[in-house]
Amino acid sequence: MEARATGRGYRAALREKMSDKGARGLSSPELVDILAGNGHRLPEEAVRAVVGLLDRAGSELSVEELKGIAGLGMDGCCRILASLELARRFLGDGRVKVEGPQDVAAIAADIIESPQENFCTLTLDGGGCLIRRRLVFKGTLNQTVVHPREVFTDAIADRAAGLVLVHNHPSGRTEPSREDEAVTGRLVRVGKLVGIEVLDHVIVGRGGLFSFKAAGMLE
Repeated sequence: MEARATGRGYRAALREKMSDKGARGLSSPELVDILAGNGHRLPEEAVRAVVGLLDRAGSELSVEELKGIAGLGMDGCCRILASLELARRFLGDGRVKVEGPQDVAAIAADIIESPQENFCTLTLDGGGCLIRRRLVFKGTLNQTVVHPREVFTDAIADRAAGLVLVHNHPSGRTEPSREDEAVTGRLVRVGKLVGIEVLDHVIVGRGGLFSFKAAGMLE
C-alpha cells in the first residue's frame, strides 16, 4: 500500500486518479477510503479489515461484522452496505463476464502489489459470469496450505459451473514455480471429480500475467 497521505491532498489525488483511470483503476483499499472515509483516509488497520471481510463474505456483509472495526464508524458501515445493496439491485450478481486472463487480472488487480502471495478463487456461472471472488490463502503457496476442501466447498455452495484460480507473485515475475504447477494439477484433478471445471489459473505480478490455460498446462 502506498504512503498514507491525509487531508485535502489525499482527496484531490483520489479524485484525479478516478478521473484518469475510472473506478476500476483504484485499489480496493482506495475504494474503501472513498466509501467509508468520506474523503479522509481511514486507519490502515480498518481498511485491511474491511477488505478482508469483503474477500470472505462478498456482498453478504452485515452491520454487526463491520461495526466491530475500530475507526470505521457507523456512517462508514452504512455507506459500504448501501453501496453493496445498490450494486446487487441494479447490476445483479454474476454480471461480470470472465472471458480470459485479462479479465481475471482486472478482478484481482488489488493483490498485485501485496508483499505476500494471495491465492483467490473466482466462481463462475454457466454463462462464464462471476459469482464470487474469495481469498482462500495468504502466504507461501504449496499443496499443504491450499487444500481442495477450502477451494471446492465454496464453489459447490455457489453452485458454480466453473472455477478460476488466481494468485500473485510479490517478486513481480509471473513464471509458475513447481509448487504452482503441483497445486494447479491437484485442483484440476479434484475439479473433474466434483464436476466443477478449473478453467484457468492466472498468476499476476508487476511484470504482467501468466495463464496456465494459454500455456496448455491445465491437463
